[in-house]
Parts: sequence; C-alpha cells; structure tokens
Amino acid sequence: MKILNDDIKFYKKTFNHLLLPQNANIMKKSLYNAVDEMWYLAGDNSTDFNFYTKRAILSGIYVNALFVLFNKDFKQVEINIDKNLKKISKIPKFKERFSFIKDNIPVILKGLLS
Repeated sequence: MKILNDDIKFYKKTFNHLLLPQNANIMKKSLYNAVDEMWYLAGDNSTDFNFYTKRAILSGIYVNALFVLFNKDFKQVEINIDKNLKKISKIPKFKERFSFIKDNIPVILKGLLS
C-alpha cells in the first residue's frame, strides 16, 4: 500500500484522464483487461454467459473502488468493497426466486394465448 500511497496523485490523474470522452475506448479496453486478469488469477475458466456477467459485475465494483480510493482512503475502500460484495451475494437468491417464472414461461404464455 505504501507504493500506491506514494503515487496516488499520479494514478488519480491517469484515471481522471481516462474518463474523458475521447479516451473512452482506451478506458474500456484497460478496464476489461484488468478485470479479465483478475478473474484469470482467481482461476475462473467460465466460457458461458457467466464469463460476461462476472466481468461486468467486477468492473462495477472495481471502478467504484477506484472512485472511493481517489476521494477517501483505503479503509473506506475496504468498507465499500465489502458492502458491494454483500449486495452481489444476493444475486443467486434473486435468481432462484425468479427461476420458477423462467421455467414456466412457456406454460404461462400458452395459457395467455389460448
């Protein structure tokens, strides 16, 4: 963390520069590469729809953590990441609740169309 503390102004300027509209493509590619590398290092080898959803979710958490880091401190980043991970952990429960609808859509539509 000391290394990051020493260079935090540089990273903040770089991050803010990448947020400019003319740098959107560089930002998207850099964000994707960073998040993809994180999942690779975590041992993720998904190839289905989960490949994309995992990266999209982690992108949101990562960018949010960077905003907090550049505007607050490491402790707040930790708290924020924990809060976001708690929210994300509810996704399987949410999916489970709606699996009934997904599994029965053909029956429901057939009943509506009859």
